[in-house]
Parts: sequence; C-alpha cells; structure tokens
Amino acid sequence: MSELKLMSFNILRDGQYEAGDRKERIASVIRDTAPDVLCMQEGGDDPFWAERAATEGFNYVENLPGQYCPSLYAKLGEGRIEGLADGGNGFLRFRTTWAGRTLGIYCVHLYHEAHADATRAKELNVALSAIAEAGDELVCVAGDFNSRTRGERGEDWIVEIASCEGGIPVGEDDWHRAVGLMVDAGFVDTYRAQQDDPGYTYHPSAEYMANSPVFQALTEPPPKGEGAESWVSAGVRIDYIFANPAMADLLTECRVIDTEDAYLASDHLPLAAIFKTGH
Repeated sequence: MSELKLMSFNILRDGQYEAGDRKERIASVIRDTAPDVLCMQEGGDDPFWAERAATEGFNYVENLPGQYCPSLYAKLGEGRIEGLADGGNGFLRFRTTWAGRTLGIYCVHLYHEAHADATRAKELNVALSAIAEAGDELVCVAGDFNSRTRGERGEDWIVEIASCEGGIPVGEDDWHRAVGLMVDAGFVDTYRAQQDDPGYTYHPSAEYMANSPVFQALTEPPPKGEGAESWVSAGVRIDYIFANPAMADLLTECRVIDTEDAYLASDHLPLAAIFKTGH
C-alpha cells in the first residue's frame, strides 16, 4: 500500500511580522503533521525554511520570490518542481510518479480581496490550463484560494470585515467564483468530501484587529481563538485541497489542523489530506 499525506499552510508573511516571529512554531506544526508534500503560501524567502526542509527530509524544494508567493516541498521519489506565472502570485507544480501513476500537485495562492472574484478566476484559469495540458492521471490543487464555497457564508463578523475592507457589501453570491471554477472543472473538495462541520480556516490576528478602524467598526466583536491570545476564532473557509476524481477515489482523510500551536502559528489553520492506494 502506498500513502501520500499532503499539507497546505498559509504561514503569513514568512512566519514573521504580525504576532511576532512564529517560524519555530510553524515548523513544529509541520513536523507534527509530517507531510510527504507541503504546499506553503507566504513562506520560503527566509533561509530558515531551506534549513528546515533539509532537516525534515524534503528532497525537492522550490519557492517563488515574494512575501505572498507559494512554496512547495516534497519527499517523494523522482520528480520536478516548476514555477509557473499566473499574473498574480504565481503557482508551483510538482510532477512525479506515485503508485505507478503520474501525479501533479499544484500550490496556489489567489488574490486576497473578497470582491476580486474576476481576478482570482483569471489566475486560476491559468493553472487549470496547465493542468489540462499536463494530462496527469492524479492531480491535487492545494492552497489559499481566498474564496468561499457557494452556500457556505462564514460567520457574520468575518463577512462584515470583508465588506468594510472592500467598501461594498459581500453578498451571498460573492466571494466564491474560484471554488466554483474548481467544481465545474470536475475537482473534488476533499475536506467537504470527508467532513460536515464548517471547517473554518481563516482567523485574523487580535493585534491587527485592535489597530484597524475597519475591525473596530464591527457591530459585534469576533470571539477569541481557542487557547490563543494572539488570534481570534476562525470564521470562514478559504483554504482547500482539491483532487481530480481519480485522486479523490484514493482519499481516506482530510482535516483542519486546529491545535493551539496551529492557532498561534498563523492567521490560517493548515489542512492535511491523506491518500492511499493498494497498488
């Protein structure tokens, strides 16, 4: 039996700045999860990450330069990581052979403003074109999509934040086009395939909120994060691991890692999915 564990984690600006230096805590969460492939967003520029990748046994390491860009780390056998442009933060693709089949894993970080559905769609269509052209049997697309799922509103306070930041209300039909594109392309939302609970992943920093007029204007303050003084509770699901149908058939688990260490590490909770095959 072959097993593959895929982790996606937006670590917030290389694990620095907001809420202090969080690199060691982030590394601890990654180490405890022990992924075979790590898709990281907003991380990789600091030499710390190259050192940690070597320590954790990742054979392949690549990051696109820039504090909001993705990084990808892999422990699997023969493979290759490529950086591809999408007009935004770019995305990374790792291609290899796993369980006798061709596998492509894509790490993405789409544009962040809630009202920028058209921008995210443009970025994502570049990735979808590359996926179609590669023609791999098994495909995963993981990362921060900055997009809700249709029918999953999120907590009222987080929607109010997004509305205030954009200057216009975020309606029920807004902020989910990128996820819709993935579903229309036949991809499976691995978390929702395994879990019925909300699965919220984004939770702003308490420090940021305390110093932001946008956040101070909220009609109702958000709850504090579980066991965490530096962050408030997660309120919307915008991080995903998608799999094409052939890969989704091998899915055995997908979960949000919501430990106290994970809450303290970043403003996004990481995701981990496990795929198994008997071949």
